[in-house]
Amino acid sequence: MTIKQCQHNLRFKYWHLWGLAFCVCWALQGYAHEGHDHPPADRKQKSVTVQPITLDGLQQQLSKVTHLGFAESTLPSLQAALETLKVNNEQEEVRRLYLLAKLQQHQHDFFTANQTLQQALKSQPHNADLWLLKASVLNNLGEHEQAVKACEKLLAVADASIIAACVVETRMQVIPDHIHVLYAQLLKMLPSSDGLPAAQRHWTNEILATLALSMDEPELALSHLQEEYLADTQVSYIALWADVQLALNHHQQVLNKLVAITEGHADINDALLLRLAMAEKASDSGKKWLKAMRARIAQRSDEHNYAHAAELAKFYLYVEQDSTQASYWAKVNFNHAKSSADFYLLQETHQSINQTAPGKGM
Repeated sequence: MTIKQCQHNLRFKYWHLWGLAFCVCWALQGYAHEGHDHPPADRKQKSVTVQPITLDGLQQQLSKVTHLGFAESTLPSLQAALETLKVNNEQEEVRRLYLLAKLQQHQHDFFTANQTLQQALKSQPHNADLWLLKASVLNNLGEHEQAVKACEKLLAVADASIIAACVVETRMQVIPDHIHVLYAQLLKMLPSSDGLPAAQRHWTNEILATLALSMDEPELALSHLQEEYLADTQVSYIALWADVQLALNHHQQVLNKLVAITEGHADINDALLLRLAMAEKASDSGKKWLKAMRARIAQRSDEHNYAHAAELAKFYLYVEQDSTQASYWAKVNFNHAKSSADFYLLQETHQSINQTAPGKGM
C-alpha cells in the first residue's frame, strides 16, 4: 500500500473546543521537582515562594494539552489537581468540570468525560461550551445521533455558524456519501462568522479542510489552512496540513516543515512523529524518524498507553507495513474510540490482512 493510497483515511482525530482562548504555560508549580540537584544539608537554602494552584492557572496550563511541546508526564499531576481543587461557587465548579472533561477526552476516557459533562450540565443546562464539548465526546463514543442533539442545544446560545459546524462535523461521520453537500452547507455559513473569535473561525476552517480532503480535493483543502499558523497551533491542525501536503506529493516540504517546527521540543506528538516517518519514507530521506517511531511504539507498549493506538496502527499500515500489528493496534484503539474514523481504520487493517493472506495478491 502506497502513502498516496492512504490519504483519504489519514485524518487525525482532534477535539474542537471553541469557547476558550488560553495562554500557553504548562509547568505545574510544585510538581516539577525531578531533575534538580539537592544542595548539601549544611548549605543555607534560599526561601522559595510556591504559587498556589488556582482554577485560572489550571485553565492556562490545560491550553497546551493539544499543542506542540506538551509533556505528557504532566498529565497525572494536572488531573489530580483538577479533581481535588476546591472552588468557591457553582460557576467555578462548572469551569472545573469542563476542564476535567476536556482532559479526560484527551486521555480517551470518553465515557467518564461524558459523565463529567452531564454533571456540569445539571448546574448550567444552557452552557454552550459544555454542549459543544459533549457533542465531540459523543462522536468519540460513536453516538452520532445523540451528538447531533447536543449540537441542537446550541440554538439561541451560540452563533449560527458554530451550530452548523457542530452538526456538519457529526453528519460527515454518519453520511460520508454526502460530504460535498455538507461542505457546501458549512461554506455558506462562513459569511456570518466574521465577528467570531479567531479560535472559532480557525476550527470552522479546519472542518472545511477535512471535508475537502475527504472529497479528494487536497488543493481545496489547502486553501482553508494557513502555513504561518503551524508553529503556534494545535497538533490536529499541523497533522491535517501535513496530510494535505502528502496528498499533493509534497513529501520533502512536509519533512522540512515538521522538522523545523518540532526542533527544540523534547516531546514530539505521536501524530507528528508518524507524519515525519511517512514523509521521510516517501522522500527516501533515511530512517531517522522511522527509528524514532519504532522507539515510541515500544514506549507506548511498556506504558500500556493506548490513547495513541490509532497512530500506531497507521504506522504499520503506511510506513512499516505489518498487517498483524496494524490490526492489533486498530482493535486496541476501537476498544476506546468509536468515531467513524476509528471504524474505517479498523476496516482498513482488516482489508490489509486479507490482501496479505496466503493466496492473496498485494
